[in-house]
Amino acid sequence: EGGIGRPDYRINLPDGKVLLVDSKASMDAYLEAHTVTDEARRKELLRTHASRVRERIRKLGEKQYWKQLPVTPEFVVMYVPVEASLGAVFEFEPGILEYAYEHQVILATPVSLLAILKAVAYSWRQRTEIENQVEIAKQGQVVYERLATVLGDLANLQKHLEGARKAFNDAAN
Repeated sequence: EGGIGRPDYRINLPDGKVLLVDSKASMDAYLEAHTVTDEARRKELLRTHASRVRERIRKLGEKQYWKQLPVTPEFVVMYVPVEASLGAVFEFEPGILEYAYEHQVILATPVSLLAILKAVAYSWRQRTEIENQVEIAKQGQVVYERLATVLGDLANLQKHLEGARKAFNDAAN
């Protein structure tokens, strides 16, 4: 890897913030565990998988990707592409969530990443609605000011028309 490196994905959040996602979770041992018939070997491979996930969490925490950007949450999302593979990690590393939290890493499977992305999309919709409301308020202020000017001009015109009518009546008399 060398150096700090960079995350795989940058998800833009409102206000210029960025959510960082890394998807380099090792799956080799997990996938191999499902091809062997020997139970002892399968457990060994699953233990290796759990160990690799733990090591990846440690490395991600050390990289501190969030320090590369001025406005990003101080954590990175580690994407684990197979839901069941994270279950296997829990079997051999029951405290893995706490370990990840200590290293400022959030573990996300397809389902939880989808939930995160839906939350991001919702925040963008909320942001857009707020921006639209602010723009409507600004435009409403402009309309109000212009209407006030027109009403003032109409009142002035009414006064002049009444004066002209009076002058006409005076002249006609």
